Amino acid sequence: AYAGRRNLNGILRTVSHHGKGGSMTPEGKIVQDIRRWIRSIGGQVRKCSWEGRRGAPDLLIMINGHHHWLEVKSANGELTLLQRAEIGLMRQNGCSVDVVRSLEDAQTVLNDYLSK
Repeated sequence: AYAGRRNLNGILRTVSHHGKGGSMTPEGKIVQDIRRWIRSIGGQVRKCSWEGRRGAPDLLIMINGHHHWLEVKSANGELTLLQRAEIGLMRQNGCSVDVVRSLEDAQTVLNDYLSK
């Protein structure tokens, strides 16, 4: 299934959240659920990557004049050292970034963020 496109060294390729055999990964399912929910409440979602760097959070959420970054992990997924460093750098520079493991986590984080 199509999840976005990225330009890598001038080659356009499709980015998928599917693992081997075409089945969706646990993280891919969570991303899909978050995207549907955010769109249903009038927000926008962008899948992100940095050019020339690794460790970007998975999603940029834009809603009601606010933006928030989410790194999506499965129940047992762990942040890489690069992700930890990038999230730390972003937080030091005033970005709101959270790690979520389910749609419910994302809803809690974003509702708390938007209520401030």
